[in-house]
Amino acid sequence: MKVMLTGATGLLGQHIMFELMAFYKKDLQFVLVGRGKKDISFRQRVETILQASPNKHVHGIGDVKGFIRHHIDFMDVDFSQKDHSTIISSMQVDLLLHCASYLDFRSNESAQQKLEQINVVGTQKFLDSLQEVEIGRAMYVSSAYVAGITEGEVYPDMVGWGAFRNAYEASKASAEKIFQSWVQDRQISNWTILRPSTICGRSIHKPHGYTTKFDVFYGWAQFFSKVQSKDSIRIQFNKQSGLNIIPVDVASQVIIRLVRSDVQNINFLHVVANNEYAHLAYTAELLKTVGFTNYMFSGLNSLDELNQLERVYYKRSVGSVFTPYVINPATHFVQDPKFMSDFTMDEDNFQRVISYFKSILT
Repeated sequence: MKVMLTGATGLLGQHIMFELMAFYKKDLQFVLVGRGKKDISFRQRVETILQASPNKHVHGIGDVKGFIRHHIDFMDVDFSQKDHSTIISSMQVDLLLHCASYLDFRSNESAQQKLEQINVVGTQKFLDSLQEVEIGRAMYVSSAYVAGITEGEVYPDMVGWGAFRNAYEASKASAEKIFQSWVQDRQISNWTILRPSTICGRSIHKPHGYTTKFDVFYGWAQFFSKVQSKDSIRIQFNKQSGLNIIPVDVASQVIIRLVRSDVQNINFLHVVANNEYAHLAYTAELLKTVGFTNYMFSGLNSLDELNQLERVYYKRSVGSVFTPYVINPATHFVQDPKFMSDFTMDEDNFQRVISYFKSILT
């Protein structure tokens, strides 16, 4: 099994890498495409991830250095910066899995430019560079939220043109169009756009809740852990809806189940939990976790005369990016019955996925 994977240093990408290693072992050959940072090469970044103690039991490879030496080819390149139309030489891969992405829910000009450069232009340049690569199957990791502001049942091929909450959703939808056009031009019949919902820390593998990034609801809680203002705050959310939260290891296993299958023509797949977890439940637990008590839940009531803390929250900080998701009506992401996650977020599971977050607070 030869796999070309982008995004292997990201949270979901590395867990996809782990699951592929755990299943195929020495029958796996990777071509990993990514970029280094100022003081560390792409290869060094991947080596550090694979050798980290929280990850060794997940991928199950004893001789990590030997596996890297014999089973991984590295391509250190930044497709968002320049044209690389000839950088990837002639080869054949069984699976292309494009997972690399940039996530930023802010709507300022800087964020919009970076989202366009990485998620849209970067995707186009990467796919254009594969002219000499023979590809058996292609997958692109998008987002369930490209459906935009909606309610009720959400099918995995829905796109919310004109109803996006932010530039991130718009950039992922644009990248989907690029990917679909590319597979059509390349006559790749076996392709899938994967649409995960809100990715959180681990639920299956220990340490439970382990994550390499603290964004979305983790970042929301971190804001309140640092508040020093004596002002109280009114927090808006829809009391009748919730957030679809799926642990990263559950999500990666759903994806690998599809990779391993012989099922054809699944062009869009939701990678999601079975349910929305009520905003009232997880926000209250997170505020309790960080010890913030000076708040009230205001539901969907309009807020007049914001105090200083509320202005910071809603205008300049996490509230500006979080609120559009928590005031949304209830939605249900429709899953394929053959590739359901079988994961339901409840109080016990939520405690599990925030346990690592709790440990770094103390």
